[in-house]
Amino acid sequence: MRPGFSELKLGEEELAELQLLLAWRRDLVTDQTRSVTRLRETLLSLFPALERALDLNSKGPLTLLTHYQTPAQLRRAGHTRIATYLRNRSVKGSEKVARTRHLVRPDPRASASQHRR
Repeated sequence: MRPGFSELKLGEEELAELQLLLAWRRDLVTDQTRSVTRLRETLLSLFPALERALDLNSKGPLTLLTHYQTPAQLRRAGHTRIATYLRNRSVKGSEKVARTRHLVRPDPRASASQHRR
């Protein structure tokens, strides 16, 4: 032990409170992990390229996906609007996250309707 520090002795009440807080934190981490896994599976089924490009353990991609839920919404929004949206929500690296949206392929129905005209 470093000099100048006294030994900390916890009573039963403090120890019980710490154990309760640790159990609560463990539950929160488990819930967060479960939510991210569920989101990753859903994203993988909808647009796999975007799931591979995004790190769902950081704030930016989660903020992006809470506002733009479909590939069509991402395409319509465009890079500038997405970057501005993320910047306004204090997302670090908003430009980098906004650039990943290009991985969403164009809607095949839209290209088919353009060829019919």
